[in-house]
Amino acid sequence: KYRHALANLKDVLTGFKYSKIPPGIRADHQIRSMYGSIYIELGVARPQDADDGKFKMEYWNVLNPYLPIAAFGIWQIIAGQAEHLRDYMYQKHYAPAIAAKWCNVLELQSNDGTVIEADFTLATA
Repeated sequence: KYRHALANLKDVLTGFKYSKIPPGIRADHQIRSMYGSIYIELGVARPQDADDGKFKMEYWNVLNPYLPIAAFGIWQIIAGQAEHLRDYMYQKHYAPAIAAKWCNVLELQSNDGTVIEADFTLATA
């Protein structure tokens, strides 16, 4: 697993004296490849109801591109449940799909704003 890193350990221990890596500040060298994992803990809260308990589209707008069905449809289904079950129903039936769609549009950017190709497929949903 760490063979690629251990191959360069001798360079580090000798201060790169016998290294095939060109001299200079290591941060100045071009990155040719990069790999790894990013772990994101994501929570998707259920939008609140209006003060009068009715549906309010403004509260759902930010989620609209990621919803599996129309916002009002989700609200109607959830509103038909007892108050103490609404968050549970939302988290169980809708939040995972919203999170998956949101992750599909994530971008990884370098310090200068260059978009770095990355696959943000969820490991668990």
